[in-house]
Amino acid sequence: MGKLEAFLSGQRTPARRASWWLASQLTFAALETLLGVPLPATAQTKQDYWTATIMARHDWLRHRFRASLERRAAAVTFTRQPLE
Repeated sequence: MGKLEAFLSGQRTPARRASWWLASQLTFAALETLLGVPLPATAQTKQDYWTATIMARHDWLRHRFRASLERRAAAVTFTRQPLE
């Protein structure tokens, strides 16, 4: 399990889900600290990096999170999708 996947899946507990994960914004710096490696340049400029990569499907989409690039804030907003 990747570090970001572990972080996101840890937010699935009832207490955390209720208080933390309707939507949360993580800066690029916070993501790099969490991952322990720099983000590639495309992560900071291309929405597709957050929605259409193997990493996206593996690390957050399968846990029902969507990621939205916020270029001006130098951040990504992760939003938990409801069960259908």
